[in-house]
Amino acid sequence: MYSTLVLNEPHASLEGLYDADKSYWEIDADFLNNVVIKWTDWHTDFLFHGLQDARVRTVRFPYSRFIVDAERLWQDPLETVGQGIVYKNFDGHRRIVPAQSEQTLLGLWKWHQRRLSSQLSEGALLLDCHSFP
Repeated sequence: MYSTLVLNEPHASLEGLYDADKSYWEIDADFLNNVVIKWTDWHTDFLFHGLQDARVRTVRFPYSRFIVDAERLWQDPLETVGQGIVYKNFDGHRRIVPAQSEQTLLGLWKWHQRRLSSQLSEGALLLDCHSFP
């Protein structure tokens, strides 16, 4: 028996895609239809919120994975192909992020990691919530 169930929802948002200080993507129909719609974890906030119990804690990343992938590791091996914490290449779409902005975006990742780790304790189970395509 686990003392706490921590639900991590890292990819359920679209926020930030139209924010000039965060996005840096060329938002066109191809990017939206073939990348964003396909790779966003739709409705995980609804799928997993049926677990109403004082021992269940949810940590939802409020930005799109195409702003920051909150589930990537620091120095993630996928960084070599442009898919680390701050994506720079995804399915043929490229993104150029100024160095100062990248530091700000990495701060969002760190913020999520702190929030997530603050909910974990001895006896907790971490459940990553996804709705893969």
